[in-house]
Amino acid sequence: MRGFIAAFGQNSGVLYANDNMFELPRFAFNETYGSIDRLKLALDGKPLRVRDIIPQDMVLKNNPPSFGFTVDKSLTPIKQLRCFSGEFGQLNVEILGPRAEIRLPGVLKGPRSRINCTMPAENGRWRWFGRQFLTN
Repeated sequence: MRGFIAAFGQNSGVLYANDNMFELPRFAFNETYGSIDRLKLALDGKPLRVRDIIPQDMVLKNNPPSFGFTVDKSLTPIKQLRCFSGEFGQLNVEILGPRAEIRLPGVLKGPRSRINCTMPAENGRWRWFGRQFLTN
């Protein structure tokens, strides 16, 4: 992108140094999502560092997508990892060592859908990774 060094996406989450600089997470603080407790939870969150994200492109070619990622080895084991979608609630997560594979029970209705994955961190905090998908 010419002239821009960063941009926010339409997704909330925890900022991480290796994030795509043109899909940075933001936090909505408004009349719908504006409680102080929610703000504190978000500010206290830690990134769930991942790599090898499939699919790489947020614009889906296949719906439902085969969604997966590898969690940073410093954060393993990941047996307490949980993933959720607005459409399906808690999702089944297959743990393969440091890798998580998620298969959705149906198609994402879109046009924007999101999967959030969390796991406990130290001192009562949470790690958070979210991925937005765009459908036709």
